[in-house]
This record gives sequence, structure tokens and C-alpha cells, in this order.
Amino acid sequence: MPCSDCAQQRHRLSGIDWLWSFNATLVDGDGVPFAALAKHEGVGSSYFTRIVRLSYLAPDITQAILDGRQPRDLTADKLLAHSRLPLTWDEQRTVLGFA
Repeated sequence: MPCSDCAQQRHRLSGIDWLWSFNATLVDGDGVPFAALAKHEGVGSSYFTRIVRLSYLAPDITQAILDGRQPRDLTADKLLAHSRLPLTWDEQRTVLGFA
């Protein structure tokens, strides 16, 4: 069900493209420790780790979020709270309410 009445959450989630910025920092880090990469990005190590994990969301989930079609209860805070988000896309869809 589209999240038609939660414009603020949609706005917060629509900035999902910055996830790839953190991922690029990791990929280009050439063995630099997470803590140093996080410091470079101006965030804590734990937050950096959670953001990098989110850059591996299933493409259809990412597109749904960008389009504002995420489940009503999927907020930016809830997405960040999934510190152990599954890597398999089918499991992601189930955990995040897309299945």
C-alpha cells in the first residue's frame, strides 16, 4: 500500500541515493579501516556500517522507496534500525514488508 499520507517520511527516504556515496567510499577505500572511512564521511563507525548495508537493498525495494511506494510503516528510522538486514533480496522483501 503506498504511503500517501507520510510526505515527511517519503522525503527522508527519497534521499536514498546518498547510500551509494557511502558504498563508493568503502569500495574506493583500498583496505582503509571502517573507522577511518566513517570519519572521512563525518559519521560514526556504527552508522557508516548500517548505511553501507542499506546500499545492498534489492533494486525493486530501492525503486519503490524512491517512488514513494514503500509500505506505510517503513520509515527511515525503521530502515536504519535493521542492523542485520538480510543480504538476499527475497528475505529483504519479507523483513521490510514488500512480500
